[in-house]
Amino acid sequence: MSWYVNQMEQIKLTDMKNRYPGWIWNRSDTHTFLAVPGTHEAYKTVVEPGNTFSPGPATYGVSVWLYDEKLHTVEEMKLEEFKTSFKYCKVPILVSKYRMQDFEIQSEIFADGSIEDYNFMDYFRVRVTNKGDVSRKVHIYVVLRSFGASGGPIRDIKCGDQAVLINGNKQFYFNTVPDRFGAVSLEEDLTDVGEVLKQGAFPEKSSAADKTGWCSGVLDYAVELETGKSAVYDFVCHLHGGHPNLYWQTEPAIPFNYDLVEKEFINKWESMITFDLNLPSGDFSNAAYYNLIHLYMFTVANAPRTTPYTYPMCWFRDGSYQIVAMDKGGLHDFAEKACLLAQKKDFTTGFGSEADTIGEYIWMMDTHFQLTQNYEFLKTVWDSICEKAELLIEAMQTRKPIISYSEMITHEHSIRPDVQVVAGPNIDGLIAGRMDHHYPLYFVNAFAYAGLSSAARMGHILNDERAARFQEYADILRSRMLEQADEKFCSNERDTFCAFWPTYWADKNKESILKGYEDYWYSKWNIDGKQVHEPLWTYFEVGDAHNRMILGQKKRGWAILEHYLKNHTFPGLYTHNEGDRDENSVLLIWEKCRGWDKNTTTTPTGWTAAELFLLLRDCLIREENGQLIIGEGIPDEWLKEDFSVRNLSSSFGAVSFHYSAAEKMFTVTTEHAPDNIRTPLEQIKIISQREG
Repeated sequence: MSWYVNQMEQIKLTDMKNRYPGWIWNRSDTHTFLAVPGTHEAYKTVVEPGNTFSPGPATYGVSVWLYDEKLHTVEEMKLEEFKTSFKYCKVPILVSKYRMQDFEIQSEIFADGSIEDYNFMDYFRVRVTNKGDVSRKVHIYVVLRSFGASGGPIRDIKCGDQAVLINGNKQFYFNTVPDRFGAVSLEEDLTDVGEVLKQGAFPEKSSAADKTGWCSGVLDYAVELETGKSAVYDFVCHLHGGHPNLYWQTEPAIPFNYDLVEKEFINKWESMITFDLNLPSGDFSNAAYYNLIHLYMFTVANAPRTTPYTYPMCWFRDGSYQIVAMDKGGLHDFAEKACLLAQKKDFTTGFGSEADTIGEYIWMMDTHFQLTQNYEFLKTVWDSICEKAELLIEAMQTRKPIISYSEMITHEHSIRPDVQVVAGPNIDGLIAGRMDHHYPLYFVNAFAYAGLSSAARMGHILNDERAARFQEYADILRSRMLEQADEKFCSNERDTFCAFWPTYWADKNKESILKGYEDYWYSKWNIDGKQVHEPLWTYFEVGDAHNRMILGQKKRGWAILEHYLKNHTFPGLYTHNEGDRDENSVLLIWEKCRGWDKNTTTTPTGWTAAELFLLLRDCLIREENGQLIIGEGIPDEWLKEDFSVRNLSSSFGAVSFHYSAAEKMFTVTTEHAPDNIRTPLEQIKIISQREG
C-alpha cells in the first residue's frame, strides 16, 4: 500500500464515523470559501452553514454551540434554518443568523491580511441575543475539533492567556478570556468533546494530547441574558500561525478592535468593486456582486481557480470565462496580470491538451484590450496571439493528429492514452478538437472562430498584415459551420451554450440553428410543459440562457435565470455546483482533510459563477459590432419603477444609466461614444450623453 494512502484523512474520518456514529459530526452538506485574493490554497478558509469553519485545508474545525439544559449544535440543524448573506453586498463578510430555542445567534467571519507580508487572519464575531420573554442563563460554547469544514489532526490542545494553542502553536485568539476551557483526547478519554457536552458535563482537563490527532477543546462563556440583551465575543484565527517556515509572521495584537478592522476591510473591498446596481431585484444585484467576489477570492497569485482545493490550477477553459468576468467586473489590473501569465501556458486543463483553449485564449486577450484600450498590452501579447491563430489554421487543415504535452492532469485521467491530443485530422474542414474527452465539433469550432476573428480585429488595430489572413480563415470556418449546421448543429449539449455568445458565429436567420435551439429547449429544459434544470453541469444551462437572451427569447432565458437566482448550493450566497462528487480533483487536497467527506458535488464552481455574472451584466449592457445595447435582458415588470446602474465596465469605458418609469426613458452615460445605442425594450426611449 502506498505511503500516500496513510495521508488520506478523509479515509480516517469515514472510519471514525463508522466506529462512533453517535458523535456530533461535521455537516458536509455545502460550503463556500473566504480568502484574501491571490492567496495560495493553504489560506482559503472553508465555511459551512452556521459559520462553522476551518481556517485553511487540514487545519481544525470551529463551531458555536449553546447549552441551556440541552446542547444545541449547528451541525444538527437543518439547512433551511440558517439565513446566510454577505453583510454588505460588495464585501465578503459572511453573516449567519439562526435560532436556538429563545436565543438568536448571529456570527460574522471574514478573511483579511497582507500578501506582501504573507500573514493572514480570519476575524470571527459571535453575537447571542435573548429573544425570549424572560431572563435566561446560557453557556456559549466555542468548540475546536480535529474535524469540521476542512479539519486536520489535532495532536495536542491547550488554552493560554490570549489564545488556544493547537499542535503547539497559537492559533485561535480571543478578546474575552473564557470562563473555563476544557479538552478531550480520544486516546486518553475514549471520547470527543461533543459527547461530554451532550451529557450536560464539561471536560475535566484543560489540555489534551493524542498521537493519532483526535483531540478537541471548548471555550465556555457562561452568561445570563435579560430579554432583548446580547453578548458579543470576538476572535481571530491566525492562519498557519507558528509555522516554522513562516518565521516572519507577526501574531495578532490582542485585544483587537473588531469594528475598526471591519471598517478597514469594508473600505478595501468597496474600493475594488466599483460598480453600483440599484435595481428592482435584490437577487439580481446580489448574484452579480457575490459571484464576482467569489471569483476574486478564489484567485491564487495572478491565476483564477474554478474552485479551491478541487482545482488547484488554472483550468483554462473555465479560467478564460473567470478572467473575462473579473475584467468586465472592473478588476482590470488582475485580469491583465492573468492574461500575461497565460502567455506562458498552453492547453492548461486537467484533461490535458484541449483544443478549445486556443480560441478562448485569444478571446480573453481581445476582451481585455477592448475594455482597457491598452495598446502596450496588445503589443506585448500580439506574437502569442498570432501563434495561437496559426495553430487554429493548422488544425482546420491537418490530416494528422496535433499533439502537445501537458503536465497537470487530474488523478482520475492521468494515464488516459488521449490526454496529449489537441486535435485529430480535420472532419469536413472543421477542427476535430478534443474537449472533455471527446470531439464536440461545434463547441471547439465556435471558439476557434471567435479566436480567429478576434485576432483579425486586433491585427487591424496594429496594422499587421496577418490580420487579413486571420479574417480569411475565420470567414472560411464560419462558412463551413453554417453549411454543415443542418446536419451537425445541436448534436452536442455544448452547442447552444456558445453559438451566439460569446463566439457570434451563428446566424439568427438560419432555420436549422433556430430549430436546433427550439428542439433543444423542449428536449432538455422544458419537457412535457415542465421546466427542468441541469443537475450537474450548471454552466451549460446558464450559457444556454445567455444565448437565448441574444436570440430574443427573453422569457425562456429568464425561466433559467430565475432558477439560478432563487436556488443556490449554499442558500443565500448565489453559489452553484458542478458534478456529483469531488470530480476532477487534481491534487487530492480534499482527501487530505477531515471534512467534505460526503463529497456530494463540487461547489462553488467558478465557471458557473463567471457565466452567471456575465449573463447578468449582459442583461443590463452588452456590446455588439460597435453598438451598446441597453436592457436586453431586463424583465418587463422592472419598467414600472425607477432604477439605475453606475460604472459598469465596457468597451466604451464606464457605462452608467438611469431609467425613469414616468418618462419610459433611459438616460445613458458613456466614456467613449458607441456607433449606436439601442434597446430592444418596446416603447422605451434613450437619451445618450458623454461622461463629463
